Amino acid sequence: MTAQSAANAKKPRYPLIRRAGLLPLVLVATPLLATPIPELSETVVISGLTKPTVLRFAGNGQIFVAEKSGRVLRFDHLGDTTPDLVADLGDQVHDYLDRGLLGMAIHPDYPTQRSVFVFYTADAPPGQVAPFWGDTCPTPPGGTIDGCTVT
Repeated sequence: MTAQSAANAKKPRYPLIRRAGLLPLVLVATPLLATPIPELSETVVISGLTKPTVLRFAGNGQIFVAEKSGRVLRFDHLGDTTPDLVADLGDQVHDYLDRGLLGMAIHPDYPTQRSVFVFYTADAPPGQVAPFWGDTCPTPPGGTIDGCTVT
């Protein structure tokens, strides 16, 4: 064994994982349960949404729903059928194909700290002002070939 191969043999197999205090994932096969699984059912708890992408629960029980088009709605509870419009970013969001309002987080101290953070595709190339393309992508450049540049 050379000095180099001996040094390599002493290195941990997963150096980044071990440094973080984590161990590699180990999967273990288990036999199927003998107890039958009960029937599952589907229950609609919130309806009337248009392409919802994110649902978040605030600490006070309110429910926030983001729609792909850029709307953020707030329901007071699961039985609430008339949400409040928190934000409408529709003119800022490029809602085309796989783009739109795609992520949302509620401040952990909500409602004391009334902040809602959203992640969306801005409807403008870098340095331009939204709305630029609208919710389309004209040809050229085309929606699936060269694409509309957005931020």
